[in-house]
Amino acid sequence: PVVVVIALAAFLAPAASQCSVKLCAVDNRTSTCSVSRLFANQLIGIFNDGVVGQIARLNAECQANCSETGCETDPTTGLCGVNRTFVARRLAAPVELGGAGFGERCGLFGQLMSAAVVCQEASTEEECSGIATAKNAEIPCAWDRIREICDVTKEGVSFLLRRDFRDELVRVALRRQQCAAKSLDTVCTGECRWVNQACHLNQQDALLAVAGEDCPLRTLMSLHEGCTTVLTADMCNDQLRRDGLPECFWRQGQCEAHPTSLEFDLMQLLGVGQQGALAQYREAYNRCSKSTSCEEECAGPIFGPSGTPRRAGVPLGSLAAALAFLVASHRVR
Repeated sequence: PVVVVIALAAFLAPAASQCSVKLCAVDNRTSTCSVSRLFANQLIGIFNDGVVGQIARLNAECQANCSETGCETDPTTGLCGVNRTFVARRLAAPVELGGAGFGERCGLFGQLMSAAVVCQEASTEEECSGIATAKNAEIPCAWDRIREICDVTKEGVSFLLRRDFRDELVRVALRRQQCAAKSLDTVCTGECRWVNQACHLNQQDALLAVAGEDCPLRTLMSLHEGCTTVLTADMCNDQLRRDGLPECFWRQGQCEAHPTSLEFDLMQLLGVGQQGALAQYREAYNRCSKSTSCEEECAGPIFGPSGTPRRAGVPLGSLAAALAFLVASHRVR
């Protein structure tokens, strides 16, 4: 299974540019022009001085020089960023120990994050199997040859579900049965969704059951629940929020929350909710979405919390929106 660190890689990744910092870049998830990762990274780094900011500053060093200690190149993207095990450890660690506390707050996702930290101590396939038997026998690790990383196995995810979320799974199973018993689309409403001529429980409701009451992911999924109810591509891609940002987009036959809106909302959930940061992000998106030369748009100064302009060019990196993709990475079946 893909853990949160892999989701982080997409957001942390730097991009080559003739500008000191590109304002816009083509988002390969939506195939549209959107705010570049590097500009969003800098914006969040300037406005956050907590765990997010620390990871941002370390990632900045990797973007500037990949030979720095603690940096690594992601084999799936070829891009350099801060070590994924370090990121996972800081996210999972308790707040009182200087972490973000997701290991305790985020239910199954937090436990997977904590388990992955153990697995990712291995740097080779041989070491990975050794860690599985010596340190983490109940939650086995396995070598992912595509990503070249030691990670929690599917069997490990199943073990955690059976051990710690038995009651939640029973409730989810009952709700699935209730949805499956509805034979008409007109009565397949509420938490149920009509898909392929049958009534199914909304996948998001199953995820929420194991997400943890105090997890930012839970809040994020609830904010974007409306996208899952849209059944056609045209209606999905036409959904806009009150602030003008796109609400949803159509991918692989279903309507999902738009990455730009996920990033915007996660900025607030992770403590980057100052109006100055949000306004600059929204302004950047509006400019990028209308651009006819996406990759050539250059960022101007970024204005910090005090209103003082900061030159866009000193890379700061961040992890903000990446957590959203953990939702898609761990489907509860």
